Amino acid sequence: MAEFTPLVERIERLLPKHPSEALEGCRELRGIALEKRKYDLFAWEEGLRGRGYLAVKDERLGRQTVAGALQWYRQRNLLVRSSQLINAVGADYYQLREYSKARTWLAAAVQSAADAGSPEVLYKALFNLGRTDQQEGFLPSAHAYLEHALRITDQVPAAPGRIQICFTLGEVSWKLGSLREAESMFRAAGQLAGEQQEWKAALQAAGSLAELLCRQRRWEEAKALYEQSAAAARSRGMEQQLLLSLSSLTRVLATLGAGEAALKTGLEAVRMAESSKAGRRHPEVFEVYKYLALASRKLYNDQEGAYRWYVKYRNALDEYHG
Repeated sequence: MAEFTPLVERIERLLPKHPSEALEGCRELRGIALEKRKYDLFAWEEGLRGRGYLAVKDERLGRQTVAGALQWYRQRNLLVRSSQLINAVGADYYQLREYSKARTWLAAAVQSAADAGSPEVLYKALFNLGRTDQQEGFLPSAHAYLEHALRITDQVPAAPGRIQICFTLGEVSWKLGSLREAESMFRAAGQLAGEQQEWKAALQAAGSLAELLCRQRRWEEAKALYEQSAAAARSRGMEQQLLLSLSSLTRVLATLGAGEAALKTGLEAVRMAESSKAGRRHPEVFEVYKYLALASRKLYNDQEGAYRWYVKYRNALDEYHG
């Protein structure tokens, strides 16, 4: 099977957002499977093709094709593969924002993975269920699913996705008002991401943790975290993450009354944003204009400068929403 892995992985990457291209890949994979009489590969292709049909809204043909693959797996007692396919369909529906259908398939995936004794699939299905309920605002059940998923990862060495489970559990805990747990989960996500050298995820966790600290008025701790994030992003050439860190740091410095540092940091963020298309697409970056206006007015009594920065802030918002 290893020789066909690149093609299978390409099809997986295309689903569910680019189903027409995925179905083209399926035709190629199906031809190989038939030519070489690789019936296990044929079943895999059938599952991928069924997911493609579902993504193009052909529910009847999609369900029929997925059912054919599931039947093949079950007849041969390949329950893990069956569970993986059910979870994949549920995850596709999640990405397509069809949350009711996602929940139905993912609940079936949880049961199937439990019956198969597969923690590798079970924690992923639970995580997907948690994300689905999070999106629809069912926060207590989302928390329960995510917490269960995190416990199951203890049974899976180096479980892929553990970082995201911790991060999402932090988000849900925050919304539920469990701030201590949210802080713990963001710290855990950041630590895991650092250990695995997933720098984008590490900075995302640090940003959420710093924002949580700001909401609790723990300004000095937030300042230190944003400074660390900016330094890490700068050293790794991560321009977008650096820009977001500088923008947030400007806000914290202005709040703390550190006028000179706020202006210096804010001006660097402005220069980056105005020279970068990516920067101008982030509403968070526009906030730096507002905090430069605040620093100019409150810390330097520069009413004219404050007005200019505020006009820039309003113009940037109008351009973004226009």
